[in-house]
Amino acid sequence: MKGDKPNSRFHAAQLLLSLLVPLLMLSGSMYGQERKGMQPRSAFGGESKVFRNPGTGTSTPQSVGGGSRITGGDWIVENPSCTGSDYNTGVHFRVASHQSDWCDNHYRLWMSADNIDWSNVTGSVPEDASSGGWEGTICLPVGPSRQRWWKNEQWWDGSFCDDDAWEGNYFTTSTVGTKAPINLVVVPLTDKTALLRWQKGTDHPNDKHSYYIYKNNVYVATVLGTSGNASTYEWQFTLPAGETARWEVATHSYPGGTESNKVLVEGGPNQFYVPYALTIHETMSVSSGDTIRGKILSWSDSSEYASQHRIYRDGILICAIDKAATQYSTASYTDLDVGPLPHYYEYCVRNYNGLSNRESGSAWPDALAGWILPQATNGKYTNRVEIAWESQSGLADAVKIFRDDAELGVVVPEANAYYDYDALPGKLYSYFVESIQGGVVRRRARTFGFMRGNGRIEGKVQTTSGIGVRDVELTAERKNDLSLKAALFNGSDSRVDGMLQYPGIKNSFTMEIWVKPAAARDYTDQSTAGVAGQAGQRYAIAPVDGQRFYGSLSHTGAGISVGTNGISVFEMTGGSYMPSLLVKDLTLDSTVWSHVAVVFRDGKPTLFVNGDSVAQGIKTTKTVHPSALMGKAGTYGPYRGSLDEARIWDRELTQKQIKSRMRQQLAGSDSGLAGYWNFNRYTITDERIGDATYNGGHHGRPTHVTFSTDVPDARSRAFSDLSGHYSISGLSIDEASEFDISARKTKHEFRVPTLSRMLDIAEPVASGVDFTDITAFGIEGTIGFVANPRPARHFLRWSGRAGQRRGQRSKDRQHRYVRVRCGRIRRIHL
Repeated sequence: MKGDKPNSRFHAAQLLLSLLVPLLMLSGSMYGQERKGMQPRSAFGGESKVFRNPGTGTSTPQSVGGGSRITGGDWIVENPSCTGSDYNTGVHFRVASHQSDWCDNHYRLWMSADNIDWSNVTGSVPEDASSGGWEGTICLPVGPSRQRWWKNEQWWDGSFCDDDAWEGNYFTTSTVGTKAPINLVVVPLTDKTALLRWQKGTDHPNDKHSYYIYKNNVYVATVLGTSGNASTYEWQFTLPAGETARWEVATHSYPGGTESNKVLVEGGPNQFYVPYALTIHETMSVSSGDTIRGKILSWSDSSEYASQHRIYRDGILICAIDKAATQYSTASYTDLDVGPLPHYYEYCVRNYNGLSNRESGSAWPDALAGWILPQATNGKYTNRVEIAWESQSGLADAVKIFRDDAELGVVVPEANAYYDYDALPGKLYSYFVESIQGGVVRRRARTFGFMRGNGRIEGKVQTTSGIGVRDVELTAERKNDLSLKAALFNGSDSRVDGMLQYPGIKNSFTMEIWVKPAAARDYTDQSTAGVAGQAGQRYAIAPVDGQRFYGSLSHTGAGISVGTNGISVFEMTGGSYMPSLLVKDLTLDSTVWSHVAVVFRDGKPTLFVNGDSVAQGIKTTKTVHPSALMGKAGTYGPYRGSLDEARIWDRELTQKQIKSRMRQQLAGSDSGLAGYWNFNRYTITDERIGDATYNGGHHGRPTHVTFSTDVPDARSRAFSDLSGHYSISGLSIDEASEFDISARKTKHEFRVPTLSRMLDIAEPVASGVDFTDITAFGIEGTIGFVANPRPARHFLRWSGRAGQRRGQRSKDRQHRYVRVRCGRIRRIHL
């Protein structure tokens, strides 16, 4: 029986517990009902909710075995290390522990996004502790703009504890919205490329975010967060040199796909780089007994934006070199087309971009020595020529200006312009600008320019009764005029070159010339391949080398080969492309002037002879430009014969426009006129054939060209309008010039067909130069209709003949008709 005592005591304890537990549970339940709904405060003053199991609970632990089940306090506060994050949120927690023989304490931390689906996030914090309670910090990734609920939970188990849970405080935390990048800047690299550079602003891991890039409010790219170097990111872009854009970068987060505010910066690449370190050396060689002199230009360059190097001599473009054909940092060019040395030449090199048609500044040899680069206006003003140059301030004592070697004036070195008010209107002049230091000429440079021809003759053409006569042709010719000239090419070494070309005019344009050829040209097949144009041609307009002048084999210059046996149109680029796009065999009388016009429309040429369309060619496969060279294409196709009134238009002319203008000497201000060489005495100097187009400046350099007074019928002329008014403008005048003005219209006679007027510098305008048409007459009367309903239009018919006075009977019964409406006829004339 002694062995049964321990068992008896155990059974007694079990019985006692079985009686106490219901009482404790009842007491706890009643206490919980009394406290239900109360909201205790957390340690940080925030609201705390206390529950016993979800939905019920108690805020005060019950006493068991003579002591409190929980001692100390429990709290949850926001974790400072997570505060302000756009990715992590978390709390710092503490729960006091009471150890007893009765129960084992346990702890868990819960988190929920919506206070419903609770998850245990205690993590590495142990659920059991022998002493000292529980305390820890936790941060969890939840993403931007998210709120989280937190609660702690204690429970006890053991021999004398029920398996019950007691929950502590509730607490809420939030993350901020997605953070924007920081320190966004534009870093120019070259004159074409630049970087956007920024640093990470978000707390997201690199694989949980990216960056959206916007240019001028338009999305352009995404940069992944994993592409950065820890916290710095870069994105490279290209823009035209010196151009800026508005750039914005925003952080794009995962998960959730939210986007931060955009960070703004403006910027772009560097300004268009200028070539540098330009040097010039003279060279001389002997070929076939001829001494060839030249200049060797070398320079350096670092431009990424440039597609070409352009070389200018005395302000005239003489060559364009494809930048891809040169080394990135160095380039050179040899100019063998120079006159006898010594000679004053100013060279400069500029970078050029073909897509934007932009040029950089100029590279000069010995730049600190004060290069001048004068530029004179071409027809810009009616009362002066402006000569402008680079200021010589600090480099010289004075600046001298010369016109055709006659000194015009001396100005201070700070000046950069001079006005020549004494130039004759319409006359091309050669201007020199000298930089003087210590009485010695340091630099001497030349330019060409002219004052707009301001002579004008105007009046009316009327019937004897004072009614205006339209479409009467009025011409103005200087008496005993020796200024009208045509160019003669010898078929060997005659040419006109050195002009600026036309990079902005492509595929659609018109080239016109008057010709009197004196030799035949070879027949070729129409093609867009081969080099047929290198032999046997007669280039009145010479095709320029597209690679040389436009820097690319995809660009060509168009030319016109004219012989007594026909006309061909060629294009040229590089050394292996010179085909004929159009070929027309016909006879051109060597004693008669013929007008030739080639109209390119979208790269396809059409040939007009004397105003009539005679042939169409095939469309080019390249980008074609008009040419401003005459007589010879390098060593190819020397033209033999006379040439006059060469014109380039920046558009395709219609047949009507060609016919109406072909016999008209132009004023130079005509819309669309891009180049005009009339070879008149006023537009020729010793070294230039002037471009008479206002602001054109495409002045050519003649070589072995002579001039003749045998010219085509192209005169200064105008046509009367509906009121009979006319105006012939843009006339070049000397100190005093007498003009004959003539009126002409088919089947019309004029009381005085030719009138004379004197124009001079003081009185450049002659008004009231009126003509009377004695064959045109007016009629007046009344006409009625009997028919009902009356017709809207009828013909009024009467008889007459040219020169017949009203009332006379016509013998040839020539009928004339006028379309009239019912009612009174007022002043109709024919």
